[in-house]
Amino acid sequence: MSLDDFLSKKRKDSKKPTLEDESLTESIPKDELTSSLSSEDFWSVLVETVKKDVVLFPNLKAYIEDKILPREPDISPQELSLRLNISLGTAMVLLSELKSDSEK
Repeated sequence: MSLDDFLSKKRKDSKKPTLEDESLTESIPKDELTSSLSSEDFWSVLVETVKKDVVLFPNLKAYIEDKILPREPDISPQELSLRLNISLGTAMVLLSELKSDSEK
């Protein structure tokens, strides 16, 4: 049995709906914690998470500042995340940090 056959059979036998069948908003529970947080609170959590989880954060930040921003000062977080193969959240935090550093 080939891998494609196996995966097709697995999908047919599965009773769980595929990701395309599910609405992402329905799968995310709205609990008290998320409903009480403001967008500033979410941003703070994102920044804290990126800085702690991305081991190379200082090196990425320096690389973007030295190599990418001089050529493309208006690069979007989406383009940066694709180019460096990093998450969109990480790209957003890096660009925000660099912008705030340049304003000082």
